Amino acid sequence: MVLLNWFSVKIVLPALPFLVKYFDTTTSYIQLSVTIYLIAFSISRLFWGSLAEKYGNVRVYYPGLLVSIIGIIISMTSNSLTQYIIGRTLEGVGIGCLAPTSRAILTETFEKDELSRRMIYVSVAASGMLGVSPIIGGWIMKILSWRAIFGFLMIFSIFLYFISKINFKSIHEKTANLTYKDSINHYMTLLKDRYFWGFAIPYACATGGFIGYFSASPFWFVSQLGIDTHTFSYLLLPSVGLYIVGLLITNRMVGRYRLEKIIYFGLIVGLFLLIFSVIICFFKLFSFIWIIVIMSLFGLVAGFIFPTANSCLLTRFKKTAAPASAMVSTIVFLASSIFSTITMRMKIPNLIPVVIYIGILIIFAYVMYYFLIVRSEIYPHSNKSKT
Repeated sequence: MVLLNWFSVKIVLPALPFLVKYFDTTTSYIQLSVTIYLIAFSISRLFWGSLAEKYGNVRVYYPGLLVSIIGIIISMTSNSLTQYIIGRTLEGVGIGCLAPTSRAILTETFEKDELSRRMIYVSVAASGMLGVSPIIGGWIMKILSWRAIFGFLMIFSIFLYFISKINFKSIHEKTANLTYKDSINHYMTLLKDRYFWGFAIPYACATGGFIGYFSASPFWFVSQLGIDTHTFSYLLLPSVGLYIVGLLITNRMVGRYRLEKIIYFGLIVGLFLLIFSVIICFFKLFSFIWIIVIMSLFGLVAGFIFPTANSCLLTRFKKTAAPASAMVSTIVFLASSIFSTITMRMKIPNLIPVVIYIGILIIFAYVMYYFLIVRSEIYPHSNKSKT
């Protein structure tokens, strides 16, 4: 489920510069299709989260998968930009059910530290796809066509459906007699909770900022720096590699340190990254390699924050795991859509725009986490303790 979630977001990246010519449109409209997809992808999670809480995660997952397949088919057969955007929007709405339902199933199965470890395993696989999927998309487009990318997604979705039918038979979920007012109240309770925001903001800044970079990559590397459409995807692998390194280091730290402290450590690493980036700017060093270096180190920071913040959120609100997962996913991907809209329109004659981008994200995440979590009772002063 998580793999399809990330495939859907990133496998289409190599086709974006080509679609400008194919649909006889402008780069801005193709960028708009990415933004609309991410907004549908994020907002729909609130709807799916409410349904999952009422009817069960597995029962809600199948209709969501069906909606995404319909959207994929519309995108694959589109002959106009309008039809393409409608298909991508439907695909985003359907795919939006995967993250909250999959995380809620994990939350119902594992306790806090073990959940964090499992989330790391899932994240390693997903982040691998984050780097590999644009490469796969590039090869499919080169050998076949851009339509074949959506054909691949459709085949993957159908395969996932049958795998789920086999593996979800043993899951027996309890349904809740909830009204839509109850669901809204659950969401409002989350939004009023300082700890929810304390964990959600670093998560959104790290993961959303990382996704913003991936969304902008074809426009930075291909459109502005003249790198070949087929080969630019390989430039994303170092970022994914350091993201995985961050996840693996986090895996070693879980159980030895509180998850809250691991998040704080990741933010401190982010501040050192910002200082390093400012020094690079001061010496006026610039090439696509330095962009890759800086954003790869940002990926390392995201690797510390993603699984730990996610686990802290879901275990704190375990009784309402589906809406909690839906709400934080919505916030993260709304942030992703905003960051993607900004980065796709950024001009990069030098490193200054890139450094300003990560600087704002890191400083904002650190300040909010410090005042909402570090100074509260949830963050003890002991250096090492079991959760």
